[in-house]
Amino acid sequence: MATSEKGNQFSLAVKFDESVASDKKIPLSAFLFDARGNLVDSGVVRDAKVSLNAKDLPHNSLRMFVAPTDEKQNKAITTIGDLQRFNPYETSLKASARGFEMLPIPNIYHPIWLLHRCRVRGNVSKNFTVGTTTG
Repeated sequence: MATSEKGNQFSLAVKFDESVASDKKIPLSAFLFDARGNLVDSGVVRDAKVSLNAKDLPHNSLRMFVAPTDEKQNKAITTIGDLQRFNPYETSLKASARGFEMLPIPNIYHPIWLLHRCRVRGNVSKNFTVGTTTG
């Protein structure tokens, strides 16, 4: 799970607590945000690895999320709020002598991401009649 770093570019291994069957894998992306919740960089997880660029920001102010999105959907995400509909997992980054390490994603997220790929949004209204007034 160690990373390789090159300047502000770093690579992380993205894994679940337990291995996931290959027929049940879903596309994942990683998102790096600054302390204000603005997107710094994002990348698609390929072969259980992702490369991100931290730019010139201090590493202790960064927040990283993993969510079930693809490259097309990533373009619309610019803040943490945009990411909420994908039910993201905020990872813990640990600094070590070998670079950064990402703790494994708890297995509880994989079934949630398989079953709940989107939220339905809207309003429900029902009209009632009380006496002669309908509202």
